[in-house]
Amino acid sequence: MAINNPVAFQKHSFTLGLINHTHYLVEESRHVSLKLFVRWLMVGGALLGTLAGCGGSDSGLAPVRGRVRLNGQPLADAIVEFQPAGKAPSVGVTDEDGNFQLQYSKHRWGAVVGSHRVKIDHDVDGREGRASLVRIPVRYNVKSELQREVVSGSNSFEFDLKTDIQTASSR
Repeated sequence: MAINNPVAFQKHSFTLGLINHTHYLVEESRHVSLKLFVRWLMVGGALLGTLAGCGGSDSGLAPVRGRVRLNGQPLADAIVEFQPAGKAPSVGVTDEDGNFQLQYSKHRWGAVVGSHRVKIDHDVDGREGRASLVRIPVRYNVKSELQREVVSGSNSFEFDLKTDIQTASSR
């Protein structure tokens, strides 16, 4: 999205682990973007996990990496969330090749060992303010059907998402 009137927008940046996040707030209406809401939700979940007495030990966490594809193509800027029952989620954002690594809190990488409901959604605003044309079906996020089991040791998961929309090249 091009910003034609720089006075109407405020650029805000913050860092979650090694990932730098930038978002824009409209000064006139104080509208908060969905991207900002999701990021604050991720930070809040990570803080809740830390405050809930998870201790300083990473004994209940295991490293989790993976890759997300949409219709066979790597999906960049996807938000991947692993949500265990009754505990704080782990979250990651995919790179240009669709690869992600989960982070539990600011200084703790991985996910809680056990069963997880997985949600994958796309960064609606896109990087650098570009609007996204990617729409992930609700069966992968709001009404997620995805489940994964995180075990002790390294974990790697592949997610091959499919949309119901046919592209012009597939007709």
